[in-house]
Amino acid sequence: TDAGLVHIEHLTNMSYLRLHTMRVSDDGLIHLKNMTNLAQIDVFSTDISKDGVAQLKRWFPGCTVVTQKPPE
Repeated sequence: TDAGLVHIEHLTNMSYLRLHTMRVSDDGLIHLKNMTNLAQIDVFSTDISKDGVAQLKRWFPGCTVVTQKPPE
């Protein structure tokens, strides 16, 4: 959840974050802002909007933001 992200915001060395299928929205993204080592973040099947995805891409220009479930 958005409130739950506060508990991981100090993990600034994290390189991969899976939020898919979690109840996370644009409101919780502020807790990720200092995770500057992120190389990939999965946000498909969340409540994160296109604007939220754009914000993640601005904060983490070298990070892959996965917005669709990969084919199985």
